[in-house]
Parts: sequence; structure tokens; C-alpha cells
Amino acid sequence: MNGKIAETGFDNANKIANLSVHEFGHSFVNTLTSQEPFLSNVNTYGSLFKPVKNQPQYTDWMTLFNEYVVRAGEVMVMEKLGRNDLAQKKREEYKDWIYLNHFVAQMQSYQKSRKKYPTFKSFLPTLIDSLSSLNH
Repeated sequence: MNGKIAETGFDNANKIANLSVHEFGHSFVNTLTSQEPFLSNVNTYGSLFKPVKNQPQYTDWMTLFNEYVVRAGEVMVMEKLGRNDLAQKKREEYKDWIYLNHFVAQMQSYQKSRKKYPTFKSFLPTLIDSLSSLNH
């Protein structure tokens, strides 16, 4: 690309925007899921772990759970910004993440029920319980 590095650095606006949303999501998701009782409760669904094609860095259920929440959040952010085209692009990019639709649906439910769940922390037990509906 005209002698410029397109995948790293601060010269790629799209990459920076994507990483900002993604890594910001981890800043509040991981801090909660690493605490009890959330950690143990998520790990009771460890049988849901399925390696993601071409993503060998994810080797355990807890890490995948966090990634699913964050990636669903990316889709939600794009939709909230009125960028359904980018939301769809994210869905296509994450097509090998077999539980993504479930997590997006759960996050949409959370957004529609903010009176009942004023914080993500208050919603997390419901999200974890929803995992029982997935085949494991």
C-alpha cells in the first residue's frame, strides 16, 4: 500500500478505530469475569469450548467467553453508531465464531432491559445463565 504498513502503527485509521472499540471492551469485561463468582460460573460451561478456525491463540473457554462478549459489543457499537454496514462486516469477519449470534442477542437483550440491568455487572449472571441454552 504505497510503501506504508497497513496493519500496525498509527497510520491506519480503521485498524485504530477497531482496536479502540475492541480493547476498550476488554477493559470492563475481563475485570469482571476474572472475579468470583463470575469466573467459576463461566468456567462451569467449559464444555462449550470449540477452537475458532485460524485463531489458535484462544485455547480456553474463559478467554473465548471474554472474546465473544467483546466481539458482540463491537457489533452493537457499530449498530448504535448507525453503521449497520460495519456491523455486518464484523459479523462476516467473525463468521467462524459459532456462538457470536447468541452473544449479540444477549447483548441486545441487555440494552433493551437497562432498567432491570443498570450495569453490565448486573447483567452478567443472566448472560452466563444463557449459556445453558447452547449445546454443550
